[in-house]
Amino acid sequence: MLHSQIKAFANTTEGEFQGFVGYSADHNAAIVAIRGTSNFVTWFVNINKTSAEVPYPKCDGCTVNGELYNIYLEMSALVKAQVQFILSKYRNAAIYVTGHGVGGALAALAAVDIKTTFGRVDLFYSYGQPRLGNRNFALYSQSIMLIYRVIHYADIGPQVPHLTTPEYMHGG
Repeated sequence: MLHSQIKAFANTTEGEFQGFVGYSADHNAAIVAIRGTSNFVTWFVNINKTSAEVPYPKCDGCTVNGELYNIYLEMSALVKAQVQFILSKYRNAAIYVTGHGVGGALAALAAVDIKTTFGRVDLFYSYGQPRLGNRNFALYSQSIMLIYRVIHYADIGPQVPHLTTPEYMHGG
């Protein structure tokens, strides 16, 4: 017997970033997962765009990568609506958020957004996530939720952007 409910999504501009929001009965959890880019060229172009930093509206003095923030905004309504739908059916369900690579950065934005919208994120894991925002955003993120970052010391992903935006930091 299938014990899950899943709603897939993709951003509309490029369709490169995809994920799902689902319910796992085995874990009694809403799970938000965002995939990273499907190829190196797309990843390199997206992460190295000289996109201006934009203010993050839920935190004073916080800025984030404008390109990634705009990509997240394309999917945020669907993500939050599906989380709300799951929580309306399973009121005690935990909320897990995860992502890989650039999807990890998008998942970080989703986790902060979900936390401020629904009051909780029970688990957040990112894998090989690039830096997303300034020091204030990193400190804000880790002040409102527990952050687990999984990296390999030789992976370039978590080390960028580094040349044009040295003030970017990781939360956690």
